[in-house]
Amino acid sequence: MSSSVATRVFLTQLPSLEAREPYFPSLLPPLCLNRHYVAEGVRLYCQETWKLVTEMKGVQLVEKYIAQVVEFYISQTEAANHAVREAACACIAELGTKVSPGVLGPHIPDLVKVLLQCFRDDSWLVRDGG
Repeated sequence: MSSSVATRVFLTQLPSLEAREPYFPSLLPPLCLNRHYVAEGVRLYCQETWKLVTEMKGVQLVEKYIAQVVEFYISQTEAANHAVREAACACIAELGTKVSPGVLGPHIPDLVKVLLQCFRDDSWLVRDGG
């Protein structure tokens, strides 16, 4: 939770969306993932932070930084914590419903590959998320 608080404080102290953009490639992917984290406090806090820092342009920003987002989500499917793997699967599914096919298309082979691996996860919650 402390990293989520630090991210919110840092990004909201910047005066505009444009001022935040240099930090989005590294900060948006984990923030986006934490919107699906199983711990309710983290999840709700990050959902609110997402709205504050993206100014309701979340989908456009995910599309702009899709390479970083996909790379981060894939890396998190291998996390030691099953709740992180579960959140990563939920985020990958969200990409399929919200991101335009033209933007997501080049990443589909990698995403399908990792989701197939998630189907074999020890945690049924991760398998279900995949």
